[in-house]
Amino acid sequence: MPDTSAAVEPKFVTPVAMRLHRPKIKCDLETYAAQWFDQTIYLRLAGMGRLVDHPALLNNLRRSFGGALGRGASEVARKGGPCFWTPPSALDIFFREQLRWGGEGLPKPFVIRADRDEIDLIVSLHVFGFAKDWLAAAEHAFIDGLRTVLPWSKLGGSVPDIVTRHIKTCEGIDLGRVPSSVILNWLTPLDTHRLDVMAAPWSIFTRLLRRTKGLARWYDTDLDADDFSLEGCYRALSYDMSMVQAGTAEFWSGRNRKAVPQTVMRGQMRISGEISPLWPLLKIGQRINAGRGSVQGRGRFKIEIEN
Repeated sequence: MPDTSAAVEPKFVTPVAMRLHRPKIKCDLETYAAQWFDQTIYLRLAGMGRLVDHPALLNNLRRSFGGALGRGASEVARKGGPCFWTPPSALDIFFREQLRWGGEGLPKPFVIRADRDEIDLIVSLHVFGFAKDWLAAAEHAFIDGLRTVLPWSKLGGSVPDIVTRHIKTCEGIDLGRVPSSVILNWLTPLDTHRLDVMAAPWSIFTRLLRRTKGLARWYDTDLDADDFSLEGCYRALSYDMSMVQAGTAEFWSGRNRKAVPQTVMRGQMRISGEISPLWPLLKIGQRINAGRGSVQGRGRFKIEIEN
């Protein structure tokens, strides 16, 4: 289990980094779910539904969002450095690594998703925690990036008509009654690099907990959840993996400028047993995705409760 104590590199000490480094609240998973807050921008793109499964779509949505944010950022931020504007530019909030967290960068406070509704494409930008203070800039950049940055011709389309836009707010996650059996329906492939999910399915939740703890910093929260105790709870559950497919999928790599194969899992996994310790984590996980590539929509799942 990696050390998840946050550390701030001296050259990156900014007011935002220090806020993330010194959370005001310490709470458990249930309390964290109750205080949850996020806002989502939904855009309906006319006639583009056929692109929902294009391997380069979500990465291009992320890149176009970042490119448009760069237009309103400080020169230092545009070059990847810390922004000392007051308040800092939205590019700094959404794209710069603020802290190192267990050897990895602290999770970014947003997720991009894509869904199909008949012939239309619904793209959405989900903003977490105090990053909501930059929602107006994020909305402008998300729309501007779609229109002027994203290379639609490379995806087999042209600049789409945005026929509707609306913003939805989530305040608190209702945990409801804890079921004894659930199905996790993976709507997008989950990255399983260095995981043997068929032999150790609980390893998925170890990664999800690490992501949840990291994002808690954007809520001024230090999540009081013991990794080792929870892992014992995960291991005690029963897993039916008969509807899971483990294999590879190609994802577009901007660094390599080509589609790169990665190990993933798809399908549905059934979990039964004493789910109570896992339940808040699953309910939060539905909103934040799991595993690598979460920002661009990978590792998205839906909880289906069995009668």
